Amino acid sequence: ARLPAGALVYDMVYKPAETRLMREARALGLNAENGLGMLAHQARLAFTAWTGADVPVRVFLDALGEEAGSGSGAGRTP
Repeated sequence: ARLPAGALVYDMVYKPAETRLMREARALGLNAENGLGMLAHQARLAFTAWTGADVPVRVFLDALGEEAGSGSGAGRTP
């Protein structure tokens, strides 16, 4: 089966920052992201649930920045 042009391949892991799946998807001209952005959003929701504080997801993305490798989706915010 082939993915349509413009499809996003999402590998939920975040270590390594770029996986074989992501490299192969990009080699085929597809977009690829890792799970770092999802981790940051989950951290934000958990933090809000525990503390009641509504902190921008950027805070968590920045905190995870040392873990983010090139090509990750860490810099994107919805």
